[in-house]
Amino acid sequence: MTTSSTVLILASSRSVHTLRWATGMQKLGWQIQLLTADPDEPHDYGSIPVHRLKHSGRFTYLRSVGLLRKLHKKINPSLVHAFYATNYGLLAVLARVRPLLLSVMGTDVFSYPQKSYFHLMGTSAILKRADCVAATSQVMVRRVKWFRGGPESVVHTPFGVDLSRFKPDPQAQTQDESRPFRIVSVRHLEYKYGLDVLIEAAALIHRQHSWLRFSLDMYGEGAERAALEAQIEANGLTGIARLPGPLEPERIPEVLQRADVAVVPSREESFGVAVLEASACGLPVIGSKVGGIPEVLKEGETGLLFPRQNVAALESCLLRIASEPYTRQRFGVAGRRFVEATYSEDACLQRMHALYTQLTQ
Repeated sequence: MTTSSTVLILASSRSVHTLRWATGMQKLGWQIQLLTADPDEPHDYGSIPVHRLKHSGRFTYLRSVGLLRKLHKKINPSLVHAFYATNYGLLAVLARVRPLLLSVMGTDVFSYPQKSYFHLMGTSAILKRADCVAATSQVMVRRVKWFRGGPESVVHTPFGVDLSRFKPDPQAQTQDESRPFRIVSVRHLEYKYGLDVLIEAAALIHRQHSWLRFSLDMYGEGAERAALEAQIEANGLTGIARLPGPLEPERIPEVLQRADVAVVPSREESFGVAVLEASACGLPVIGSKVGGIPEVLKEGETGLLFPRQNVAALESCLLRIASEPYTRQRFGVAGRRFVEATYSEDACLQRMHALYTQLTQ
């Protein structure tokens, strides 16, 4: 590290990922400060100073350039780490703060540039001006390399899983023939996450395979709630498929531990942390073959993959997992080992620590 080891993070303070990176890097000895556009946050950042942008609305980041420059001059950080290219990354580029590490999150390099030629060129300009770009999946690494015109300074920095929290609970997963087969999803209720596809697959099973008693719990909140509720009712799944609402982060492990299979039926997915959290809990996972999911779900080893939006294929995967207890157990054990070997939170934090050190030398 340099004499000053302060890192200024620009990110949403409401994101659990920001919390994990900020507190994790602080534990590794970095003096972390956070600048955010959020007026408040549900998380406890402890001793990390949280600064807030004074402006709000459509041009928040454009109007906050002067504020960032003043804060940067005041604390003189060794590194600025911005999360999400097209808002906090844009702010950092306009303020010309260096050195700049930019972490892309998915929609900023996949969906946003598709809005127009202007959005495409704007994203490209932001990515090219960062000293280094970090991406959580290899599919995003390839995307960023395309924008930057080469592989220089594009680094793979995946999210890690806290293995002390996300772990199997043998008592919770004890087989009981009297209970239904438990299917779970922990995602926002948004179209891109494909929960309507999961409901359609569940409806097929309900109509055509009456031997299988099952429950389907889809935890989360979002714009698709009303449509999903109507779909559940129309398919006769009331009381079988449920939308219990969002989960507090600390409750996610216990929900996964009580399930028999986790399903991630996304239409688009930049990484797949939901897959890793389920695998860490010893669950078999069924996921769509899109984006970063095939990187974290090993077909036939830790779970099953199905083609995007293919209801019949998802139904087949669910039936196989439900009818083969040994396969469930084998996938669950292998999934836990895979996360331990590749995606532990400690290992991923050390990877970011090494990158911080490299950029501040």
